[in-house]
Amino acid sequence: MSDAVEILNDSVVSSDDSPSFVMKVLRGFGWVLTFVLLLTTFTLLKLPETRIKNYVQGQIQAYLAPQGIGFSAESGKLGIMMGLSYTFEGVTLTPPPPANPVKIDRIQLHPSMIGMIRGKLGGTLKISQGNGSLQVTGSAQPTANRMDADVEFVADQLDLGKLGIFPMAAKLQGSAILSGSGRINGDLNIPSSLAGDLKVELTQITIDQQTFMGFAVPKLLISGAKTDLFIDRGKSSIKTFALGKEGSSDDLIGKIEGNAVLGKQLESSTLNLQTRFRFSEKVLKAFILIDALLGVGKQPDGTFAFNVTGPLLSPVPAPIAP
Repeated sequence: MSDAVEILNDSVVSSDDSPSFVMKVLRGFGWVLTFVLLLTTFTLLKLPETRIKNYVQGQIQAYLAPQGIGFSAESGKLGIMMGLSYTFEGVTLTPPPPANPVKIDRIQLHPSMIGMIRGKLGGTLKISQGNGSLQVTGSAQPTANRMDADVEFVADQLDLGKLGIFPMAAKLQGSAILSGSGRINGDLNIPSSLAGDLKVELTQITIDQQTFMGFAVPKLLISGAKTDLFIDRGKSSIKTFALGKEGSSDDLIGKIEGNAVLGKQLESSTLNLQTRFRFSEKVLKAFILIDALLGVGKQPDGTFAFNVTGPLLSPVPAPIAP
């Protein structure tokens, strides 16, 4: 009897001490993952930094070259601690003349490895300039006839003047501070398929003294601008578009209401907007033709009001009756 009990006890101990088949598999899988991670880490650490920088920079240059934009960076660094990333310091973008070069303190690229496995291009791009930043996260799945994408951005106190983006966008020398967020998704090749929303605020808007289209433009100051735009199935509705502040000394105060219908091609899109704006005395004196050109839409309070309708690229303004 005692021998039987001893044999039973030995079998129980043996069963408790030996791992199950499932545990063996999980433990083996864990070792495989650890090996792959360490192999990848040491491989990346051993790669020459200069060769990596030249390769990444070459890929970016090849993408921007057809658009006439040059790219260079003072330094580049590979990162693997928080996922694969690459950071450029002292970046210069050189657009075609007469636009000035764009200077960026830092650009960080974080490609989405999971997205690449699934056949999608994407990741996160972060631009840092002084105390401001812009972060864009998105993915795209290009095919023969489509470019399905989902992109969102967050901007925080980004100085468009220091970046050089303001002159490129407005065709005027000046600056503004950008904050806001937005998201858009759909086929980028077909505007009517797009949906999303956009909330953006500009502050400290300054137009430098300069000559524009033969006119001497004085220095203009605008306290800010706000935009709240909503897009659903190709129809864009303007919830808010305000420029300047009523009762202030801003050189331009205005607002826009209405909507736009996006077509399958951008040029087939149409506008249906109502605009109202006011100029400061400084602007009216600098542009003496304003009253002659816009007088038909002048209101008793000194503002100008127009309905703007028709094709996006050639809209027709019609004065609103006082």
